[in-house]
Amino acid sequence: MREPASGNGGVPDQQGGRARPARHRGGDFCHPRGLLDACLLLLMREHPAHGYELRTRLARFGFASQAPGSVYRALHRLDEDGLAQASWQSSDCTGPGRRVYAITADGEEVLEETCAAVTDLVQTLDTFLTEYRRADPVARNVSGGQRVSA
Repeated sequence: MREPASGNGGVPDQQGGRARPARHRGGDFCHPRGLLDACLLLLMREHPAHGYELRTRLARFGFASQAPGSVYRALHRLDEDGLAQASWQSSDCTGPGRRVYAITADGEEVLEETCAAVTDLVQTLDTFLTEYRRADPVARNVSGGQRVSA
């Protein structure tokens, strides 16, 4: 895998745990921009697509109101970082050609690392919620971020 434009180089985290994967300029998946990048990579893994189609398909991840410019900047960044590859596809009719994005092998690797990190986060959040409910009887019925009395 080529060295990302920036990142932590896979250094161990502050708690001495598993080394965090090096990140591209999109940042950590916990930041919305990093999650946007991961979602785009996942969509490209399903099948290569042009930017407008990817923007439309992002809605299922809750990015329906995402500004178009941020999506196109993310696609450009993924291409520059070698996680996606853009190619021009000529139009079937008289319209202009379109840039089609496909995930690369490096992008697949980052997507796998992100999936592992998200899995770890989900387990941590599940543990947190379990402990929170155990410690606070009123919070036992936490639903959608709202406290519900038992």
